[in-house]
Amino acid sequence: MSVAKRAGAWSDGTVVDPGVDSAGMVRQAGLTRRTDLILTTVRLPSLLGSSRLEPDLVGMARAWTSMLRPGGYAVVVLRPHRLQDGTFVDVAAALSAAAEGNGLVVTDRCVALTAKLRRDRVVPRASIVERETADRIRAAGIPIALVAHRTVLVMRALDLSEMAAAQGVACPEARPSWDECAYG
Repeated sequence: MSVAKRAGAWSDGTVVDPGVDSAGMVRQAGLTRRTDLILTTVRLPSLLGSSRLEPDLVGMARAWTSMLRPGGYAVVVLRPHRLQDGTFVDVAAALSAAAEGNGLVVTDRCVALTAKLRRDRVVPRASIVERETADRIRAAGIPIALVAHRTVLVMRALDLSEMAAAQGVACPEARPSWDECAYG
């Protein structure tokens, strides 16, 4: 934050944990459509044991959309997730679909390597829990490797003309306000 301020940024950053009522929190904090950049991660362990993954991702995407100004960016870092039986869950694809249905366009999907290189070997940085889970899955006869990366999704909030075009809504003036363009 200090470097950004020295470079001329006019406002402070804010750390927000929206919890259950993200829409209410966004309104109370005065962040509705005022944010240029959201940098976040998605906490999923509690979601993976339930059928709530998709609705929860949709709720997160709505919260980000309500915070971002037109053209603002959300950068989301995702850990690879597996179910108890070792089945891979493509959270990035599910989040991309939820985001695109809520006014965000995925502009990039990247890989952030988290492993070390030792001579000619890749050495994953895995927690004890991740190592124990991999050991348990291997013991069940399922081949699995430790994770050596994170997925990074970069999403941009649609500007007003893109939103109007996507919904087939005509905005009444060249520079409409958010209230004048119908957006769910």
